[in-house]
Amino acid sequence: MRATPVSRDKGRGQSPIGGMQNIRIICLDLDGTLLDNQKRISKRNARALQAAADAGIEIVPTTGRFYLGIPEQIRNLPFIHYAITINGACVYDVMNSREIVRIEIPADEAVSIMEHFDTLDVMYDCFLDSWGYMNTSWQEHPEKYSPDPAYTDVFKKLRSPVPELKEFVRASGKNIQKVQFWCRDLSIRDKELKLLPKLFTNVAVSSAIYNNVEVNNVNAHKGEALRRLCEYTDTDPSEVMAIGDGSNDLSILEAAGTAVAMGNAVAPVLAAANIVTDTNEADGVAKTIEQLLGI
Repeated sequence: MRATPVSRDKGRGQSPIGGMQNIRIICLDLDGTLLDNQKRISKRNARALQAAADAGIEIVPTTGRFYLGIPEQIRNLPFIHYAITINGACVYDVMNSREIVRIEIPADEAVSIMEHFDTLDVMYDCFLDSWGYMNTSWQEHPEKYSPDPAYTDVFKKLRSPVPELKEFVRASGKNIQKVQFWCRDLSIRDKELKLLPKLFTNVAVSSAIYNNVEVNNVNAHKGEALRRLCEYTDTDPSEVMAIGDGSNDLSILEAAGTAVAMGNAVAPVLAAANIVTDTNEADGVAKTIEQLLGI
């Protein structure tokens, strides 16, 4: 466990610690990064976000969740002006209540992906119009595939149950923002992370937690969302700090000028970062921002 951020020179054109004074945007993953394991934001992390906002830095939640799935405590922060959601499938202008980016999977392809999931021992859902939907049988008993109480609560509060998800999608006639599954046998996760891009060549496949696989449109990833947000806000990517822990954070760490991995990050994220901070349980986000601001 690291008590303070450790810098690594990855040739990004600036000193990882000493050259961060030009940061204008901080993109923060939520689960495993800003939030602790009970899905809460600590007082120290909250204070650090406020200090960064007071210094004129935009704080941008960057998550696989849809906007209303972001904890209310974070959504209600007055300095949250933008959010990258659903792994980059949607970029939301909070101040003007409008989507800047919307990149989706065609409905028929989403159904084909679900039909493939039906051959596996998994539980799955989808995001449509920035809300979650799931088969009733899974929504009522998500603990069979996701025993963590924090996630069980998410499924019960932020998923609408439908009798049969594929039929629901067909009947809606709408495109899908994300399809994802959770598994009990982790070998399924490892296999599908490799197999799905071969079966469905127009998708991007990633993982946010240890037992899930997330499928988006191939152009819907956090790195592309950052590029589009930078265009919208007239910001150079070199002026962005991105902080994350999961494989769905890789693209944004690669796109940002300063890449920060949590101490609990997966190996590819640790390798991609030029700063490694403490874990999400030990206020790693706050420690990085405090060093950035010199407080």
